[in-house]
Amino acid sequence: MRQFMRPSTKSKKKLPVACFAFFLNGIACAADGDARQSSLCPQSVEAMNRSFVTVKGLDGSYFFPLDSGLIVHTIDWPEALDMEALEALRVDASKTCGEFMSMSPPIHLPWCGSNKGSVQKLDDSSSWTYLRSDTLINVNGRNDKHPNEVFCSEKNDRMYGLIFSNAYMNASKNHGVSENFGCMYPLDGDTAKRQKKGCGKSENPGIVTTDAQGECRFGEGIDQYMADFNKLLTDQDGEYAPYAGSLVCSLSRMEQFDLWVSARKRIDLSRTEWPVNEFVLLNWNTYSTSALAENKFLIGFYYQTGCQGPSKDGHVIDLPDGSRARAERFAKLYKTWSGVDLPVVNLSNAAMRENSGTPFSCN
Repeated sequence: MRQFMRPSTKSKKKLPVACFAFFLNGIACAADGDARQSSLCPQSVEAMNRSFVTVKGLDGSYFFPLDSGLIVHTIDWPEALDMEALEALRVDASKTCGEFMSMSPPIHLPWCGSNKGSVQKLDDSSSWTYLRSDTLINVNGRNDKHPNEVFCSEKNDRMYGLIFSNAYMNASKNHGVSENFGCMYPLDGDTAKRQKKGCGKSENPGIVTTDAQGECRFGEGIDQYMADFNKLLTDQDGEYAPYAGSLVCSLSRMEQFDLWVSARKRIDLSRTEWPVNEFVLLNWNTYSTSALAENKFLIGFYYQTGCQGPSKDGHVIDLPDGSRARAERFAKLYKTWSGVDLPVVNLSNAAMRENSGTPFSCN
């Protein structure tokens, strides 16, 4: 890994080109990656907060504006990642995520997500959350059992994750139509147990699958969608309420984005749970580390703070915060594989809960 040297009047050594450019702009070059990380954060945080509050519809080609919203993904079970083994792994940035995850035993690189489950056998899709100010559950829709708007959980370690550019959802190879964007759900769609790469009918063994819905009907409006959703909340004497997001139909591709936003705003969590919205991104197994870096799809790593959850007696308690040092370790591993420095930022769930327009920070 190339080191960035601090200029010295006692040294005649040339600065690396990248370091020289930063020096000309008044940013001191660091002797190690930590200082480089610190210099990346402020500008990145400003752009991320601006994207978070910028609310725009899709353009005429059904593309997502690059400056409106971000897509984020939890690094599931990061405590299960053997970082020492990953850091010792031979770098092969040309191998796809699917190749690594199909090995026996599979290798889970932190930037390789997957929906692999009982139905979704392939590694070619992954569940993401679209993070924008109007995609949060409003104050009146929260409840004590699930008080969070994004993806905090008392059951899973969700303190770390990835931040992607909307360019991934816009990437296309077929006449301008995105091949990377699959479908979306206003709540957790249980996509690992759905057919058709996470966008089809649910086969969750905890439900009567005849009640599960596949793709939403063409032309369905918000009133009909919410009527179907509310029916799932009350059917079987409310037994399906926790699964309402899993059972509801999938909103296909970009043409139904406005319907998704409208449904997201109207959800009442007091009758269901799992507040995470889901965007299913396809072709995940076809991208290598070098392809992700070349296309500038991955734009940062986050560590989450300010989460809450229920205690045994039902009272809300604070959940553990993520560690910046650990997130920086993920970023350093990615730099080793890709040659690209990415910012590490704090994503504050408390800030979003308080309707702050600045959930990202360098703290």
